[in-house]
Amino acid sequence: MTSESIDMFQDAPIDPSKVTMTLPEDRWPTTLAELVDVLRATFVRRGQSDATALDAAQSVVLAISQHLGGKQIYLPTGERLRAAVRDRRIFLEYNGRNREELARRYQLTTRRIETIAAEQRAIYVRRLQPDLFGPAGSS
Repeated sequence: MTSESIDMFQDAPIDPSKVTMTLPEDRWPTTLAELVDVLRATFVRRGQSDATALDAAQSVVLAISQHLGGKQIYLPTGERLRAAVRDRRIFLEYNGRNREELARRYQLTTRRIETIAAEQRAIYVRRLQPDLFGPAGSS
């Protein structure tokens, strides 16, 4: 606190027994540790040494926290998560000329590959160029 902010509340009575500082969720250190452990185990299963896997896991968690820190996020599970990851991978592999190859690899129709590519591109563009006027109907 700066001296200016302290001076601003100088005359206010403060009851120390009522001053508490609590985090909204005391589980966050446990969740963070679980995330590091899950990532480390995944990297070890993929052939990295335990020390390298731990370094990589911590780096990933730091990168996620820098990008999403302070936000509440929803992570789907099961088939929705697998489909979302698959769709993102298809978008990254799609070049406009390989839809038949991707359709065979992912056991989808070429039309579905094109739809996924278009949906993922729209998500990518929205992330880079947020809507200047807000969501539709929010006036």
